[in-house]
Amino acid sequence: MSFRHSCMLFRTCCLLILALSLGFSTAHADWPTYRHDMARSGIASDALGTHLEEAWVHKPTHPPKPAWPGPARRDGWHKSDPLKARMIFDWAFHVVMDDDTLYFGSSSDDKIYGIDLATGEETWSFFTGGPVRLAPTVANGKVYAGSDDGYVYCLDSAKGEQVWRHQVAPDSYLLPGNSRVISISPVRTGVLVDNSMAYFGSGVFTFEGAYLCAADAETGKPIWKKKINNTAQGYMLASADSLYVARARVNPLVLSRDEGKVKYSHSGGGGSFSVLVDDYLFYGPGKTGQIEVSRSDKSRHLVTFQGNVLVVDGSIAYMQSDTELQSLDRGRYLALAEERKKIEVKKDLTKNKLKGLQKKADKTDDDKAKMDELVAKIEGFDKAMAPYAGKMEACMRWKAPSAYPYSLILAGERLYAGGLNEVAAINPKDGSVTWTAPVQGRALELASANGYLLVSTDEGAIHCFKDAAPKIALRTK
Repeated sequence: MSFRHSCMLFRTCCLLILALSLGFSTAHADWPTYRHDMARSGIASDALGTHLEEAWVHKPTHPPKPAWPGPARRDGWHKSDPLKARMIFDWAFHVVMDDDTLYFGSSSDDKIYGIDLATGEETWSFFTGGPVRLAPTVANGKVYAGSDDGYVYCLDSAKGEQVWRHQVAPDSYLLPGNSRVISISPVRTGVLVDNSMAYFGSGVFTFEGAYLCAADAETGKPIWKKKINNTAQGYMLASADSLYVARARVNPLVLSRDEGKVKYSHSGGGGSFSVLVDDYLFYGPGKTGQIEVSRSDKSRHLVTFQGNVLVVDGSIAYMQSDTELQSLDRGRYLALAEERKKIEVKKDLTKNKLKGLQKKADKTDDDKAKMDELVAKIEGFDKAMAPYAGKMEACMRWKAPSAYPYSLILAGERLYAGGLNEVAAINPKDGSVTWTAPVQGRALELASANGYLLVSTDEGAIHCFKDAAPKIALRTK
C-alpha cells in the first residue's frame, strides 16, 4: 500500500471514529421529520449532486384540502394591509424519508402513504379516520402521524401496518368540519419523536382547549398529558429540556419536556414557520410577512425580520421574503440586538415611571423636577440606541432579488428555494441562481436526503430530482 493510500485510510478511520463518538450514523442521511430535525433547521445531512434531473413525479388523485382558507384582504382595526397567509401547514403534502422510502399524509383522502424513493411507486397506504395534515415522523422502523379523527397512529414503516393508536383528547366527539366528519379535537401538531418519547397535541378550538401529551414511542402509553386553554396547530419543536408548541395565529407556547409544565408564551403574531437555533426561536410569518426572534429561554421579544422562511447555518442566516433573498451575519446581528434590547428595557421602565408622575393630579415641585430628569434619561436612551440601526444594517452580507418566496433549505454548499412552477438551486455566497427545474404549482415544501431532492406543491404533486451526473470510475492503482 502506498504512503498516500495509507494516509487516506488513516483519515477515513479518524472521521469514522469521530462520527461514532458524536453519536452520528454514517449509514443513512435521512430526512426523518418535517424540516429534517426537531429544531426544524431545514439543513440536510449531506450534499446533492450538481446535475439534478427529474426522476419521477407522484401526482395523487386529489390535491391537498387545507383546513383553513386564506386570510382576509386587510385588518382594518390594526391597519395591516395586505395580510399574509399564516395557516399554511397543510397547503402541500409534506414529505419525510429514510434510506429507501418516502412517507406523507394526505388531507384529501385521509391516508398515510409509503412511496418507493427509487421509482415513485406506492408501496403501501393506511387509512385513518380523518385528514392527515402534517408530515409523519419516521423513527426506529416506525411511522408516526396524527389525524383529524383525534388519534395519533404508529405504523410499521415497512408494511404500513398499525402498531398502536392513541386518542389524545379523552372527551373527544365528532362533528362536521371541512366537508368531512372530524374530531372536535383534531391532531394538528404532527408527532415529534426523540429518545423513545413521542410528543403531540390536539385541539383547534379555544373554547374546547387543547391537550398536549408525551407518550412512550414503542407502546403509545401516555407519560403525561396536559390541557391548556388555547389551541395547538403547527409543527412542534424541541430542545433538550423544552417543547415549543405552535398555535397558528397565536404566539408559541413553551413547556417542559419532563412533565409538560407551561413555562411561558412568546410574544409576536404566530404563524406556521418556526426554527430553533442555539438560544433563539425564530417564528412567523406574521400578518405582513415578518419573522419574530425571541430568546428561547425567555418570553422577551428581541427583533423582527421581514421574511417568510429562513435557514441558519452556524453564524450565517439566509432569509427569503416575497421579493428577495438575504444573507446576514446572524451572530453579530443578534448580539447587537441583545445590547439594544437592554437599553430599550431601561427606557420602557423609565417611561412607565414618567407616566405615573404625569397622572398625578397635584404635582409637587419635586415631582416636576423628577419628570424633567426622567425625560432627560429617555432622551439619553434614544441617543444610545441610535447607532445600532447602522451597526445592524452592516451585518447584512448580501441581498439578491428572488422569485422563490415559498420554501428554503440548505443541502451541502447550495441553497434550494421554491417558487411558482419552479424550484432553484442558489449559491449561498452571493444569492445567484445556479440551477432551475419546472414543477407543477407553488413549491411550498422541500426535503433532501440520500441524493434526492423532493419538492411538494400546492397542487399535490411531489417531484423527485436526483443527480444525473455520469459516474467516474475511481483508479485503483
